[in-house]
Amino acid sequence: MKNLNAILHRSLFAAFLFSGSLAAVQAQEDKLKLKVRMSADPQAEDKRQPRSLFRMGPSNLMVMRVRDEGPGVQPFDRMSPKFEIYGRDKLGVTRNQEPTLKVKAGMLFLEDLVLFGGQPIMIAARRDTIQGRVELYWQKLDPNLTRLHPPFEPLCQFDALVKGTGQVIPAGSAFRDPFFTTFSPDTNLMLVHAPVVEGTDGKVRHLMVVVDRGMDVRWKRTMDLAPNQRFEDVQLDNMGNVYLVSHMPAKVADAKKDSTSYKLDITLVNNDGITLCETGLKDRYVKSLRFRALDDGRIAIGGIHGGLNPKGEATLVNFIAYLPPGQAKVDITSSWMVDYDSEDAWMAKGMRVLDLLPRRDGGFFLINEYYLQTDKPETKLALSGLRWVHGPMQVYSLDAKGKEEWSTVYRRLHVTYDLRIGQPFPLVHEDQLLIFLLDSEPLAARRKSKSKEQSHLEMKQPYSAYVLFGKDGSERTKAVLRSSGANDFIQGTQLFHVAKGEYYVLGSSKLGGSKLLPVKIELGQ
Repeated sequence: MKNLNAILHRSLFAAFLFSGSLAAVQAQEDKLKLKVRMSADPQAEDKRQPRSLFRMGPSNLMVMRVRDEGPGVQPFDRMSPKFEIYGRDKLGVTRNQEPTLKVKAGMLFLEDLVLFGGQPIMIAARRDTIQGRVELYWQKLDPNLTRLHPPFEPLCQFDALVKGTGQVIPAGSAFRDPFFTTFSPDTNLMLVHAPVVEGTDGKVRHLMVVVDRGMDVRWKRTMDLAPNQRFEDVQLDNMGNVYLVSHMPAKVADAKKDSTSYKLDITLVNNDGITLCETGLKDRYVKSLRFRALDDGRIAIGGIHGGLNPKGEATLVNFIAYLPPGQAKVDITSSWMVDYDSEDAWMAKGMRVLDLLPRRDGGFFLINEYYLQTDKPETKLALSGLRWVHGPMQVYSLDAKGKEEWSTVYRRLHVTYDLRIGQPFPLVHEDQLLIFLLDSEPLAARRKSKSKEQSHLEMKQPYSAYVLFGKDGSERTKAVLRSSGANDFIQGTQLFHVAKGEYYVLGSSKLGGSKLLPVKIELGQ
């Protein structure tokens, strides 16, 4: 297998032949009404990062800003979070507020701000090492941020032998893992969970609670975690069952041919207990997986499993599967080999499922992406330190039975030292697939010439763009957020869907800038 040095100097992916024409994509694009613009509010100087964004009424957006040190990490410090109201039309801040995070027992940490049951609700927590527990609280907010909020109400508590004092610690002295939220497909239930909480006994645990729209607890659970276990995805179904994808260490079958040392397990958690889901893959490992909740209550799965074939060769297989509500058996309905030629075999150890997007006809778009997080020095390329590599994307169009309609490869290469830069954002509008990303003129020229040579240096002058895929797999890339020669840059790690044809990402006037603002994506037909 070629190392990253060779990978960055040589071809990253064999070019697939497009079966359609550029004219077909142009005709499709002409029918699509698309507008992308970033907030230009001169008063938006706050460098705290937006973590939550949702539509609040017909005219407004509500945004929560926090100081963020990356996904899964929040600093213990005295910098208060901030709520902002943006007008959806002009994308300007109309008012803002810093909440009071306090109850009789002491100070609270803000965990999340959500729209649940039609109300903006704040989730906060207190870690109490004297009693050895974590306490969760909730509070309704005034949708317009003009009135006093009611007091915090207790939600539940966990006996978790937690570290931390439950009080605000001086800035820079410690970090914590925050709670996150996710919703059932019908939005009637919410899961509040902390993926990793370390106890004073040295053990780590996963805390979770499921509540209904009245904020009444359906069930809660403290789940002990194995050493080095971490979570990659989570989904709540309409019946209150939680499915977790956990990253687990695995024994290497053959270090010379398949050195992957992890697997992914799917676990069902509910009020009855914890059950490891059956996949039927036997000696093959799930290497990448994404959940997608469907309107009928089922959970669809797009995944990759790997292992050695009877000849002892490492292989990768994409698959589509389903989980009926409350079931602990994965029903794999279709699968196909992920093929590479000998020159691109290195891709096998960096491929992940970026997303699985359903269509109205029952089919899906499944997107694989070459993705690497590494701190391995590359002296010839002067690369060192923790960095992220976003490479080519395989795009599959599948019918309702999981049969391939077309597939193509979109070649790109972006090496970044900032996790917020380089993430692609796929979405489906009126059964059309679009991917918003950063592109560059040299990369576009290489795609046009179908050249196999690529270099990370070709992303030194990027710009924001979107890719529109035609019904036959042909594609067209077009720049956005450009005005009078100046570029604004799509950044962040989240795509917010707030209404039909209305999405938001984050952006900045400077690549890697600390001041992030909402970027509105409007789609029509």
